[in-house]
Amino acid sequence: MPKLESFAFAFLSEAQVCQVSPYSAAVISADTLAALAELKHLQAVFLCGVKLTLRPAYGNIYDSVPEFGLALTELHLSAVHDSVLAIIPAAKGLKELHAWRDFARAPRIGPGEWWEDSAWETLEELDLVGWAGTQGRPMLDHLINSIQTVQSATPPRFISLRSVRLMEPFHHRLFMEQILPTFGGLPQLNSLAFIVWRDRNFGPAIFSKISNHTPNLIELTVGLENEDLNWWPGSMSDYSTALATLPKLRVLTWNYSPVSDHHSSGN
Repeated sequence: MPKLESFAFAFLSEAQVCQVSPYSAAVISADTLAALAELKHLQAVFLCGVKLTLRPAYGNIYDSVPEFGLALTELHLSAVHDSVLAIIPAAKGLKELHAWRDFARAPRIGPGEWWEDSAWETLEELDLVGWAGTQGRPMLDHLINSIQTVQSATPPRFISLRSVRLMEPFHHRLFMEQILPTFGGLPQLNSLAFIVWRDRNFGPAIFSKISNHTPNLIELTVGLENEDLNWWPGSMSDYSTALATLPKLRVLTWNYSPVSDHHSSGN
């Protein structure tokens, strides 16, 4: 398999893996990773429902995940145990990262084991699930601190990130005060997707606030979560006015409900 360009291993489907917490997971061994790391043409790795062990079935004892070649640019880690995240810093040429961890579990991997600041120099697309809520917050905080560290470096270090997807509900205040200023301020960012819990501060002004941080957005996805109905306070006209503050926007996806029009009009 010297010219293998992609590798996929799924223990179960995502839906099956997520039925219980901790996730149902099969072991992928260090021997397997070592064999993959030898494939110089490998460009993409897809893993679902797995956990990692550095204990080999035979041969050498591994202290860490073997380093992959620069050809590996895509990692899709779907519904995986936190141990699998250790593959991320071993992919030095990573451009596209999709990582879905168990949001109901506290981190089971140290910050230095799954992330290095240098990743921002190559990473262009980031798609995360399991970084919200009480259990995922330490993981999220580490990413935010990492970006801030890189941004404050002298001389400034380039951050190539152009697309961020955070498709799980975040508290509105957390998103507006920490997540949006951190990711939205990146110069290359032109695509943003996120979900927030509705609170009393949610309204049409969210688009104006997004524009303050990311005026060059081309694609935007906004999801609203609520314990009852996901209706958006305010009229469509209010949102149209706010959206005008994003002049380069070409694609908008949202779960806007017209119920808000009825509420605002008193019908």
